[in-house]
Amino acid sequence: MERNNYFERKAVSRSLLSEFARHPQRAKAMLDGNAVRVESDAMNFGSMFDSLMFDTAQEFSSKYRVSQYENPWTDRRKNTGKFAYALEQIMQETLANDATSATFAATEDLETMFMQAYTQSGIKSPKVYDLIAEFVEVGGRDWASEYMMASKITLITQEEYNKAAAMKAMLINNKYVGDMFVMDVPESHSVLRDKVEIIYQMDISFEMEGVQCKALPDIVIIDHETKVIQVVDLKTTSSYDHSVMSSFMKFGYDYQAAWYTLAFEMITQQAGPLQGYTVSPSFLFVFVDTVQGNEPICVKMSEMDVDCAINGGYRYNRKRKGILDVFRDYLWHVNNDVWDYHRDYYENDGVIITDIYDNVLEGV
Repeated sequence: MERNNYFERKAVSRSLLSEFARHPQRAKAMLDGNAVRVESDAMNFGSMFDSLMFDTAQEFSSKYRVSQYENPWTDRRKNTGKFAYALEQIMQETLANDATSATFAATEDLETMFMQAYTQSGIKSPKVYDLIAEFVEVGGRDWASEYMMASKITLITQEEYNKAAAMKAMLINNKYVGDMFVMDVPESHSVLRDKVEIIYQMDISFEMEGVQCKALPDIVIIDHETKVIQVVDLKTTSSYDHSVMSSFMKFGYDYQAAWYTLAFEMITQQAGPLQGYTVSPSFLFVFVDTVQGNEPICVKMSEMDVDCAINGGYRYNRKRKGILDVFRDYLWHVNNDVWDYHRDYYENDGVIITDIYDNVLEGV
């Protein structure tokens, strides 16, 4: 199945369950196509880096472009800066309107925006056509044209690209994890070394408890001789000292490992090229630093941790639901079509029950 169809395909995914675990209404918004996701700079960089690592060069170029031009007028104390600022606001509004930005391209559209910006800025001098001519002369049209390309492609800075490229080189040259990566991803998104196949962002469809599900793990290492499958996920981190363990619970990485493991357990039980293969009971995460340029580290999630992440377990004497519990809770909400509260709240008749202490001290 084509990877390009993954995000459009209707099926239960790890990201859907992660949103559901935060609040049922977040999952309902995803199902209805109304989810509003605020992308941070770190998330945007992570997405770009993900594409650089696992897309072909052509795919990356179709998604990202290094910005070649800059706004020539940034001093808003001057009339020229007021004009450029107004123009940028208009372009942002245009891009926010999908219907408008999808058809934007023509030079006359830019000319209209220039005129609107002059009016909106409230300036009186220089005269409109003189100011626009000067703006074009110093590269303003090139900047504006490139700015509007954001309707079809994501613009990144040269600094962002250089940083991502350096991180990629560090991964490939690392003596511990370098063999997992390649400099140039082939169109097949897989490489074969002897009898070991490495697949990048393998699009998986599977059925669990009668429900269509999907997964898109970063790296799948398949040893066709031993018939063992090892799943790996690549993470960026801003940790200065490789203290990445706290990220597991904060960002739900344990659930991600559990979901991907379940996905392969399902497909190895059904007819297909991987039928009869064994899924490694442990899961690997590779963390690459985005701040200090530290060497990447590989974290192996133990067999017990993966089992608990799937079926549930206790952490600090507190029960934590496994991904199967979350999945079944999600199905309960779908079947009952209620989304204002978590299932536990409904089943406890609108009451949250505390679970603060482990036990009572003896003799008290």
